Formats: sequence, structure tokens, C-alpha cells
Amino acid sequence: MTSVNIGLIGCGFIGRFHSIAIRYLIKQGLVDARYVAVCDLDEGRARSFGERTGAQLVTTKAEELIDSPEVDVVYVCVPTAGHKELVMRAAGRVVAEALDALAARARPGVSTDALDRYAASFLKERGAAPSFKGYRGYPATICASVNAEVV
Repeated sequence: MTSVNIGLIGCGFIGRFHSIAIRYLIKQGLVDARYVAVCDLDEGRARSFGERTGAQLVTTKAEELIDSPEVDVVYVCVPTAGHKELVMRAAGRVVAEALDALAARARPGVSTDALDRYAASFLKERGAAPSFKGYRGYPATICASVNAEVV
């Protein structure tokens, strides 16, 4: 099992609550993970949380945490009104990585089926899922056409 690098945004009550549960799972050997980054608008609270979790990146800027190549998983523990923007940014990172990886593999002789299998594996490894596979019977992870573009 590969260790998962955790980034947590929001070091207040909900963040502490989630962190206690995650650290318990780590301590029990049920999850192979470690905190690498924490973020809070209150710099002092972020620093305190970073010391408690051993996170190396401590920031007040959520985008810095989300964009960090060291972070595999982002926990968004902010008030509900702030979820959408942060979750979309984190998801966008995975989509951008997937598109870059597919572009590197798309060349003459590579089938769209091979690209689709690669995309499915790539997303699964990152805990992501294609949004339209299965929608109204759609059979694939990506929507690709020869000599055109990938969605």
C-alpha cells in the first residue's frame, strides 16, 4: 500500500474533529497516511495544527495547499458555503493531471480504447471517478474521437 499524503483545509472545530479520527486510524495501522499540509485563515491556528500533525506545509492560502504536488488527498473542513470553490479547485487539479497524462500517450497507433483504459486506471489510482461513465448508458471513462479532442 502506498502512503497517502493528506492536506487539510480548515483547522477549526470540524478540522480538529476529522483530524482526530484520521490520526486514530493511522495510529491503529488501518490507514497508511500522513499529514503534509494544513491551511487555515487564522495563521496561528494553522501553525498550531501543523505542529500537532507534523505537516510541513502550513499556509493561510488554500490554493497553495491544493496545488502542492506533495498533497494526494484534500480534506475540506471549512463552513459549507466555502466547500464548492475548494472542492472544484481540488477536482480540477486531478482533471488537469489526467488530461496531461492522456495527451502524453495520444499518438498515432494508440487506440481510443487504450486511452480510455489508461484514464480509468489513472482516475481510480487517485480516488476519482469519471462523471459521465454510465450516464444514459455511456460506456466509457473518456469521450474521445480520432483526430479531435478528449473530454
